[in-house]
Amino acid sequence: MKPILYKLLGRLGDLVDVQPVIALFMGSALLAVFLTVLLRPQPQPEPNPNLHWTLYRHLTRLLWASLMVSVLLASLALMRVYLHQTLAGFQRTHGRVTQANYNAVQTIWGPEQEQGERRQVGPQKVPRRRPTGGCQPGQGAEQGDHTRLALASA
Repeated sequence: MKPILYKLLGRLGDLVDVQPVIALFMGSALLAVFLTVLLRPQPQPEPNPNLHWTLYRHLTRLLWASLMVSVLLASLALMRVYLHQTLAGFQRTHGRVTQANYNAVQTIWGPEQEQGERRQVGPQKVPRRRPTGGCQPGQGAEQGDHTRLALASA
């Protein structure tokens, strides 16, 4: 019993470390189920119940609430295993290049090719850009050149 309890507490600690918000919500939901089952009102209390019967009723309520929480935890564990298996199956069959797709690509474009490194043979020259806003005075054409060009084209 002790190793099972330690294993469950270890998994709970791992969940708190990895997903603290989910662990908080799951813990509060399980506590709500436990307290709802445990503290629901009795239909008719007996006038003078015996101590043994009172303890028996409280113990059966406690066990029923514990059983409900255990069933919920077991169903969550089974759902987790199912989701992990489904995710693993999806990742195995989607998102990668299958052998058939790889063969089709080789048929269309040929086999893989290695691309060599680029090498620069001489010094690299970067061309200078000229200003696009026209000529500035003192940088080539003078004011008269523009008017002559405008008159010549008209």
